[in-house]
Amino acid sequence: MLLGARRNLFANAAAGRLLAFGSCFAVNIGRVLREKGCSVFTMVIAEDVNSPFNNDQLLRRIFCGEESNVSQELQAVSGLDFSSLKSEFQRASDIIFTLGNIFHLELDGTPTLYAGRRTALVEESIDETVRHIESIFGLLQAHTNARILASISPVPIFGYRGDGFASVEEADCVSKSQLRTALHAVLKSFPEIRYIPTFEIFRWLPAHQSFSTFGTDDGNARHIGQALLKKVLGSIAGS
Repeated sequence: MLLGARRNLFANAAAGRLLAFGSCFAVNIGRVLREKGCSVFTMVIAEDVNSPFNNDQLLRRIFCGEESNVSQELQAVSGLDFSSLKSEFQRASDIIFTLGNIFHLELDGTPTLYAGRRTALVEESIDETVRHIESIFGLLQAHTNARILASISPVPIFGYRGDGFASVEEADCVSKSQLRTALHAVLKSFPEIRYIPTFEIFRWLPAHQSFSTFGTDDGNARHIGQALLKKVLGSIAGS
């Protein structure tokens, strides 16, 4: 019921080219679609740095050539070829974009990806989250002809080293809630962008149903049960 019209979104995807951009959901939907014989390019952003702020910096570098400390560090760490990435985005018939969290790191006021004793964890305000998501969608629409689909990663943040919350659980709750609220607001201005409610399915539906979501295979509370994951993604993919 949660998927509704979002079922079978990729039933005819074999003729196109999918680009999955973000963290866990991007990887998993890419794998399912490859099994269906689809052409897929997966651009993985580590869960802990997959924030609207960092993704905005990355896409500005890919599409507009705007250098930033974040884009330079991503290139150094991952060996990114921005020209090739731009071509992949422009080739895509469908782009799935997955949001992860609302935090980024700064060293002496300069954004960075490297965690250290002197780095500070910066929490986006709701207005900043909205602004970065608007920028991301605007860049994707201006520089590609792809159908765009958005989702939020259901995987909780791994740790929290800031001063704003008493626990990682509080930080994760605020982070995911803010992402969902901001995305809900932004999508009103981008009605052509589709939202895939995987976050609600894996994090909220179990509270209304009598089944477990995480840790059912290996006891790891960050790992979604494979049977449920395959069933949900299969419904989206049109399997």
